[in-house]
Amino acid sequence: MPDVAFDRFYRYDELTEILQGWAEEHPDLSGFSLMSQGREAFITRLALADLAERTLDMQYYIWDGDTTGRIILDHVLKAADRGVRVRLLVDDPYYKANDSVIAFPNGCYYRRVLARWLGERRLPSVRVLELASYHAIVACVGSGTGIALVPESVLATVQHDNVARHPLPRIHADVVTPLIWRTSDASPSLAALRELVAHHRR
Repeated sequence: MPDVAFDRFYRYDELTEILQGWAEEHPDLSGFSLMSQGREAFITRLALADLAERTLDMQYYIWDGDTTGRIILDHVLKAADRGVRVRLLVDDPYYKANDSVIAFPNGCYYRRVLARWLGERRLPSVRVLELASYHAIVACVGSGTGIALVPESVLATVQHDNVARHPLPRIHADVVTPLIWRTSDASPSLAALRELVAHHRR
């Protein structure tokens, strides 16, 4: 993806106010701070993501899917949703080659969304477990078999203590599912479904 440079990087914001004094003392120089304590470094990452207003650049050797990795990812996604330009340089993302993607067979729209999220370059190394039931997919995720992408409405009806939810970037999160029917079909079930859909769209 091509980078987009800003005409003027510095703009008055909260971080600028905090760092302005140091920047004026050392013009045209960059700075860094070494942190030897993991907790301090973790809290600092969260604070920088929350304070970011224009850009957020992050570089990691490994980004794992543990608790801290998921928390940081949540803050980074929220920054992106605010309009912050986020750039990640990761040598080894939290998705491991021996993990499985649990999905419906080819043709399911949610599977295509998941494929776009993982990226074309990673797809050849992804092991896919195909199932034909959302309930079975959620159960497999809860047992530690792999990851999956399912509608929020499914998770609202299938409770599983071992399943963690992770929001997707908006570019992948908005999924449109069309409702189609035969024009001559006027069954009570169809009428009830259309009324339910119309109610949720209000």
